[in-house]
Amino acid sequence: KAQNAYAVLRRMVLHYEKKGDESCRPNAQVYTALINAAAFTNGSEKEQQVAFDLAKSTLNELYDCKYDEPSSAAIGTFMKACGRLKIPRGVASENLEISFDKCRELGLVNDFVLTQLRYSSPDGLYRRLLGDLIPSDGPEKVRVEVDKIPSEWRRRSLPGR
Repeated sequence: KAQNAYAVLRRMVLHYEKKGDESCRPNAQVYTALINAAAFTNGSEKEQQVAFDLAKSTLNELYDCKYDEPSSAAIGTFMKACGRLKIPRGVASENLEISFDKCRELGLVNDFVLTQLRYSSPDGLYRRLLGDLIPSDGPEKVRVEVDKIPSEWRRRSLPGR
């Protein structure tokens, strides 16, 4: 499924760049759909590792994309891939941290991102990334309301994007 979605994206880029077909211009939704297809890959650990690598390279391509900007949906969906796919825990943690840091930097943190971070983070990481937003005397993985996070983290997040 993810490989097929990747092939569609490559064809879209080709048709847009070589033939000038505006209807094929890739956008953040296309990249997000590809990351989502990768996140829901089933199969062997090797197949899931390949799917994770595809999701990661797709998100990195979106960061550098000249057709559209990264979105909360794309970053949150990548976080979902980190949590769902059978990849080494250290790899998942490292990529969750990098993607959350990038999301904060871009001002794209929203409820979807926070939810995916909570569900996908191994013990300790969620509290470390959210710091004082998590009460120290209670469970770690409590829901953090968007209006409680610094406004700079969410300055560009749009509902549904």
